[in-house]
Amino acid sequence: MIHFLNQLPDQHDGVFSKDTTSFLDLGCGNGSMLFTLRENGWSGQALGVDYSPQSVQLARQVCVAKAEEVAQSGGEVLPPVRFAEWDIMNGSYETVRARETGSESENYRAWDIVLDKGTFDAVSLSEERTESGRRLCEVYPERVLPLLRKGGLFLITSCNWTEDELTKWFAVGSRDGEDGGEDGASREEGRFVPAGRVQYRTFSFGGVKGQTISTLCFRKV
Repeated sequence: MIHFLNQLPDQHDGVFSKDTTSFLDLGCGNGSMLFTLRENGWSGQALGVDYSPQSVQLARQVCVAKAEEVAQSGGEVLPPVRFAEWDIMNGSYETVRARETGSESENYRAWDIVLDKGTFDAVSLSEERTESGRRLCEVYPERVLPLLRKGGLFLITSCNWTEDELTKWFAVGSRDGEDGGEDGASREEGRFVPAGRVQYRTFSFGGVKGQTISTLCFRKV
């Protein structure tokens, strides 16, 4: 995924600049993905959110430890990464908005890139349903949409779903026949369209090729 992201500045004529592109990591765990992005030169706003308070606490501790390590070694000081406890299915969007770049006021905006590495997989395993009877995985794409600005990218990595299945969840089925309401966003929030994929090593079984992990990129339009 990191290699895919590092190619974005060249592929999109600087729209996704390493200096300004903002990242939101859904289900950040110990924050390793965002720390790796920092190490690869991505210096824009970065926020990691997780349902688990223990994960958020650990990520913050790792962030402090990394900052102390840099200070002691005299290395380049990287912009801090923020972490917050947040429930993707029920949390308020105001908690996770990106701050306006270069603004001293409390103005907020949507994110340039949203990352999901296993969170949708976890949500898909839940048998819980909304008040209207929908499974949480059916609502999930609608919950992600408002987090992104128009033209922003959503990168999702899954070990449970194939590329075709992910496409049906996010680019085909996520908006069909639904008006949103209490379960998610309205149609005004736009939709996802396929925008790329990460190529992994494949294997063959019974004459069919496959891979154990899928990473797709969707653009909000």
